[in-house]
Amino acid sequence: RVESVRLVDRVLVGTLWVEPQDGGDQITWAVDRVAGDVRGGQAPALNSAAVSVTLLQGAERVHPLDYVNPGSESGLRYPLADLFLYPSPQPTRVTVLWPRVDADTVVVDRPVTLLADGRVEASEPWRIEDVPVTGGPAG
Repeated sequence: RVESVRLVDRVLVGTLWVEPQDGGDQITWAVDRVAGDVRGGQAPALNSAAVSVTLLQGAERVHPLDYVNPGSESGLRYPLADLFLYPSPQPTRVTVLWPRVDADTVVVDRPVTLLADGRVEASEPWRIEDVPVTGGPAG
């Protein structure tokens, strides 16, 4: 569930609660990609990061803000989101930062991930519509 999406300066700060499925302890099903960033970089370091939670604004998909780790020789981009989501039988709070969009409500979306060979990644997509943006004027 989405706890909140708050406008802080020029950034949207999303707070989500993720619960394990079927009494297990895996929570990354809801937020991760296949060990990669949204720009196509691949790294095991991102295997349990919240990189795939996006916003839909009209026909545009807005990915989390990201940065290049200054110590990285690969140029891998890390999301401004929780990077290490460990197995837990309890609900876990996850934070994601997106660039500001001019809207009073947003759609928070975890899309299907296509693998390089054309297969669909196993995680289930999900979408939560009409999430209010709080904390400041949207325009």
